Amino acid sequence: MLRSYTSFDDPELNGVLHRSRFAGVLCGPRRFWLAPGAEPEAPRAEALRALAATGLDEPAPAFVEAGAAARRAPRLAPGTFGEVAVLRFRPEEIVLEVDVPGGGPALLTGVERWTPAWSVTVDGREARPLRTNLFFRGVEVAPGVHRVVWRYAPAWWWPLVALSAATLAACLAGAAWLGWRARRRDLHVPVSARPG
Repeated sequence: MLRSYTSFDDPELNGVLHRSRFAGVLCGPRRFWLAPGAEPEAPRAEALRALAATGLDEPAPAFVEAGAAARRAPRLAPGTFGEVAVLRFRPEEIVLEVDVPGGGPALLTGVERWTPAWSVTVDGREARPLRTNLFFRGVEVAPGVHRVVWRYAPAWWWPLVALSAATLAACLAGAAWLGWRARRRDLHVPVSARPG
């Protein structure tokens, strides 16, 4: 469960990116956008500098985690390549319609936080979620119009819900039993021996 959670109290995100030109991107109107390609993740300090130097409506890097395929393309400003429409935005589910132009795949990225608890489907098929730009999540999408669904489901979520429900049921049963026992005891005490 703890591995599925990423704290929002991150010194690099809050201390560097929120205090840099990248704050315009973080607080901008686009939560998601398409990039025609990606760059292999640079060393952390270098990647942070590149992100911090990026302002709203300026060409933004699209770094992908090590091991992910990175198809080189020029950096573009978010929202200038293809179309991304948010159809539904809930804390545990985000539904997007994505229109990827051209003949090659694109990287759907944005400023929604990465955790291993997020899964993604493209047109109903499981896809590999990618950590992009150090802190955020993305997925590779083929050319054309697609429905992308992000779902948040931390590891051990349902077993913890079941354990919580069982604990609540045990507490309620215990309280009912104690109440029944107290009433039963009161019924067996003679009236002259009862207080008051």
